[in-house]
Amino acid sequence: VSYEKDAKRKFKTERKNFEALFKNSSDAIAIVDSENKVLEVNEKFEKLFAYQQDEIKGKDIDSLIVSKDKIDEAKNFTELLFKDKVDSVETVRYDKYGNPKDIELKGIPILLDGKPVGGYASYTDISARKAFEKDILFMSYHDQLTGIYNRRYYEEKLKELDTEKNYPISLVMADLNGLKLANDAFGHSFGDKLLIKTAEILNNSLKGEEFVSRMGGDEFIIVLPNTSPEQLREYINNLSEEIYNTRIGTIDLSVSF
Repeated sequence: VSYEKDAKRKFKTERKNFEALFKNSSDAIAIVDSENKVLEVNEKFEKLFAYQQDEIKGKDIDSLIVSKDKIDEAKNFTELLFKDKVDSVETVRYDKYGNPKDIELKGIPILLDGKPVGGYASYTDISARKAFEKDILFMSYHDQLTGIYNRRYYEEKLKELDTEKNYPISLVMADLNGLKLANDAFGHSFGDKLLIKTAEILNNSLKGEEFVSRMGGDEFIIVLPNTSPEQLREYINNLSEEIYNTRIGTIDLSVSF
């Protein structure tokens, strides 16, 4: 009798602890049945995905927050969840209005006599971290001033493009003329305008897998896959004409190729 009382007391304590955790968790949590239908969600889930409890109760959770291209991934996660063989996965889910949410998804099965009767799905919002990682990745491959690719990107991308299907590959060195003189005469902010405008013109001249990188200082390099010497001459003639007709303030833009 004392054993049963202790067991009941323990069960009640654990249930209260779980309810407090479920209600106050910083993560969005959904409780689903063995058919992956929603039994209950916490307030954080309602806030993250913009669904009210009564809107989604009894509905397949994947049909609500999973995009078509992620359905197979979601089904696989659910299968592993009920087999107690899933840890966590970083993926994307969508709120009621179709807005994407970068989340870390964790699952815990609810077992009865060793058999799954449902599960807890926990969604941690990692949007801020993903945005930060995206910014870091962007900065690692882009020139801070002009926004075009940098030397690091050029060196890595050229290796990737160096395959027979891209031959012949044309490389163009482009030097902005008179940058030092402009900096000395009008200040570095004006010199920056010359660099930014040059980068803009070069970048807008590209198509497909063509790209331009700033190599540092006044030097740029343009990479043109599947471009013959004849095509290259035509490209440079057109580009030179556009640059010839460009002025920044009282200064004519001048680039040597």
